[in-house]
Amino acid sequence: YLTNDVTTEQTLENPKIGWVLPSLNLFNTDNSIANLADDHAEVGHAIKSCLSEFGVPVEIKQINPGPTVTMFGLTPGWITKTKHTREKDQYGGILKGHDGKPILKQIEEKTRVKVDTILAREKDLTLALAVPSLRFQAPVPGESLVGVEVPNAHPQVVSLPSIMRSPNFTDIVDKKGLPIALGKGPGGEAHSIDLTRLPHLLIAGSTGSGKSVCMNSIITSLLTHISPWDIRMMLIDPKRVELTAYNGIPHLVTPVLTDLDNVVSLLKGVIQEMFSRYKRMEAVGAKNIQAYNKKSSEPIPYFILCIDELADLMMTAPYDVEKSLTRLAQL
Repeated sequence: YLTNDVTTEQTLENPKIGWVLPSLNLFNTDNSIANLADDHAEVGHAIKSCLSEFGVPVEIKQINPGPTVTMFGLTPGWITKTKHTREKDQYGGILKGHDGKPILKQIEEKTRVKVDTILAREKDLTLALAVPSLRFQAPVPGESLVGVEVPNAHPQVVSLPSIMRSPNFTDIVDKKGLPIALGKGPGGEAHSIDLTRLPHLLIAGSTGSGKSVCMNSIITSLLTHISPWDIRMMLIDPKRVELTAYNGIPHLVTPVLTDLDNVVSLLKGVIQEMFSRYKRMEAVGAKNIQAYNKKSSEPIPYFILCIDELADLMMTAPYDVEKSLTRLAQL
């Protein structure tokens, strides 16, 4: 939105002067229930006890609580076996006691628990912990641990502001990238990506898995950190209910497209825009938008095409839509 401390003449000459990005205080406060450390310690003790009952000793070395699951890092223990051997003298002869029987020597042998042995106890652990499912990481990347992800008794809500305030996200903003808040990992670490390093993104999943929620998170991440002069967006929503709420924002090239009859012609227009940009980059010797904006006095914004329900769009004009999207992806 535009502030009121600039004159109309200044705004008309350079609209960026009065543009202020929305504050993260607009979001609802995160009031999720925290999972207690005592609960995690109790689950870890249950894991250790269950495995020991089956002769699989382990040690809990790490507990990484996440919003919906907690990862327990297990270190395989040692299995001690005792065997008796006959003592021999220096010439290889068997030594005998006063009763004439061979003298037996007790030897302990230690063998490390195999990782496959731990993985084989998955169903037993699921039953002992009374959880619907478990997930193993064998081993945890970069560490000498076997990871067991256990669902939390009280799942937390992962809010967008908590990810947008993370160092990973703010680092992308500082580097003038296109930040996207993805979520939190099993250990509670925030995950964000830069869309400039991932120019084509396909979100797939079954009904109710959160595809539209993810798309709204992506759009919101961009709107709250990028001005309309740095990014232009075209939204296509065949369902008419997911993306139509964004009508009226200044970042849009056109209002949210709900009439699929006009989509093919607009996709062809996007292709022409891409060819035009390549010609402008060629003129200044730039390979991408970042390099062009550093060399040119007239910077060009990023252009983002966002399609909800791609399958519905493909059914209207399969050949034309597929050809246009393929061409855009190739370029």
